[in-house]
Amino acid sequence: MIFQRLHYGHCSRTQTRRRRQLPSLKRRPEDIFTPEDFSEEQQEIARTTAEFAEKSILPRVAEIEAKNFPVTRELLLEAGRLGLMSVDVPEEYGGSRWTKVTSALVSDRIAVSASFSVSFSAHTGIGTLPVIWYGTPAQKEKYCRSWQPGNGSRPTRFPNLHPALMP
Repeated sequence: MIFQRLHYGHCSRTQTRRRRQLPSLKRRPEDIFTPEDFSEEQQEIARTTAEFAEKSILPRVAEIEAKNFPVTRELLLEAGRLGLMSVDVPEEYGGSRWTKVTSALVSDRIAVSASFSVSFSAHTGIGTLPVIWYGTPAQKEKYCRSWQPGNGSRPTRFPNLHPALMP
């Protein structure tokens, strides 16, 4: 009973029973996505990311966990050289044509270290996506291209997107 109150708030017993009687969702086999459905390109990107994680991140986990930030930065730059830092950047701004499924594969394979995964995700999610979704074309050109290999490949620094405040 305590669990029901915590889980369902202050619902009456009748309301709780109604919530449990949700209609079952009928799924067809073609509606279900499995790893066997990944394209050859997605599988190759997953392998590359897993190899990077195994050979570069795992041996340095102790340093990452000890907050040796130059190590994290070095690994982020290496991920940038592999094209992983621009996983969600559109092609027109120097990124890839990868889908969100591919982005999820990269995030999954990079997650061998929780601390590094947070740093990586802060760049690819928190730092990059607001620019992609809400930035002006000039901001997208300026910031997204600077994250690409060969262009400095630096991790994001949460740029202010207000045009009047841009340098």
